[in-house]
Amino acid sequence: MYVANMFINGQRVDKTEADRFDVINPATGDVLGDVPSAGPSDVEAALAAAQSGFEAWRSKRRGNALRSSAGSAHCCVSALRRSLSC
Repeated sequence: MYVANMFINGQRVDKTEADRFDVINPATGDVLGDVPSAGPSDVEAALAAAQSGFEAWRSKRRGNALRSSAGSAHCCVSALRRSLSC
């Protein structure tokens, strides 16, 4: 039988306040596994981890875009400077 756990912020989370329930094969009625049912504190922790991860990802993505734009602008400025100096 498969027993699942929750992962929040890259960490395995054993039952906090969560109840567990069986996963049942509807065709046979057999119990396939046991999985956690997240409680309110689990949901809050998962949301906080997701927000934190998003902020880190967003700032990295924004930084990469700004560096790329700056490089492109530098090339254009050089070309513009050459064309204006003639």
